[in-house]
Amino acid sequence: MNSISRRALLAASAGILWGWRRPDRIAQTDGEDSFRIAPPANHEEAPHFIGAFIGHAEPLGVAHCPSICQLSDGRLATAWYAGSREGAKDVSIWMSRSVNQTNSSGTNTAWEPPRALVDRQSASAELSRYVKKVGNPVIFTDHRDRTWLIYVSIAVGGWSGSSLNVKCSLDGGETWSDSERLVLSPLANLSELVRATPVLMNSGRIAVPIYHESFVKFPELLWLDWKHGKVVWGKTRIAGGTSLLQPTIVPLTPQKAVVFHRDYQRRGTLWQETLDAGQTWSLPATTGLPNPNSSLAGLRLSNGSVLLALNDTSEDRHNLTLAISNNGTSDWQRIVVLENQQRTEFSYPTMIRGRNGFIHLVYTWNRERIRYLEFNEPWLHERRLEAKS
Repeated sequence: MNSISRRALLAASAGILWGWRRPDRIAQTDGEDSFRIAPPANHEEAPHFIGAFIGHAEPLGVAHCPSICQLSDGRLATAWYAGSREGAKDVSIWMSRSVNQTNSSGTNTAWEPPRALVDRQSASAELSRYVKKVGNPVIFTDHRDRTWLIYVSIAVGGWSGSSLNVKCSLDGGETWSDSERLVLSPLANLSELVRATPVLMNSGRIAVPIYHESFVKFPELLWLDWKHGKVVWGKTRIAGGTSLLQPTIVPLTPQKAVVFHRDYQRRGTLWQETLDAGQTWSLPATTGLPNPNSSLAGLRLSNGSVLLALNDTSEDRHNLTLAISNNGTSDWQRIVVLENQQRTEFSYPTMIRGRNGFIHLVYTWNRERIRYLEFNEPWLHERRLEAKS
């Protein structure tokens, strides 16, 4: 092939990638959409904090990458992956639900025995394609009370050979639809992963932070919806570069949000801002917070400040800390250390705010179990005062 032919082939491929549209894709954000903002919490409640373990009666080897949501009946659901080791063929996606509904008394210390939702064999059968292994689940509920599970499947290689798939439940996780593969690229459709909590839009759409991980790494937004009895989707870019992973989006107003990134190269936490509900983003900037190349979680508090759960170290994942910033980007105050033990791992936190205003946090506990914490804003206020004293 001569140089002219090669250039023509590259130009044609670029045209396909740039102009590619599927009938079941949805358009990008059009400027008329907005983030859904949670109502203020009740600050007259007494400080509240409880914790529990979620997981298997007998450890399977590795339990990692938890996600949490609140179901339509008020209960909580947590999903994670577990198996003999990360990336092993025996890894399954597991789910457990809280026994009680979330209420003001705090009764989520009891959880159902976990059950497997999908493994490589069931994924292969449902997708009608070979699946070598599964990983990284995210579970959430939309405004129609439909529960979604997005998970990663890998056919070849490691994480760079991954694709995203979706399952839905209309009965709070009792039964699930077959897996559907999300075709996000016309060429190979590989190297797409998910990690952080999705964001609900006032239109009913869902903004799912995802990321591309291969020889380059960059954050994206997956736009999901349910129309005419099927899943529809689109994808936009948050940032370029080669090292930003696992974006975590925190809406502050209907149009404004900040997104936090794990930086694969510099071992720090970076942020960006949108003022048009995710259409465009500022350039990445540093928060001044360390990051040991690990995932973090964040959410908006009632007064507009931002709460982060993160590994407050540049070296490893033995420390899990809560930090607050009034503006959401700088001047972070560490208010409480949740875990701190050398040669142990506490990582991959996920946080949501329940409908009663309580904050629900799950994270990997030493790669053996999933730890659940529940607290409220008065408890955070107490910790913040103690940290200042």
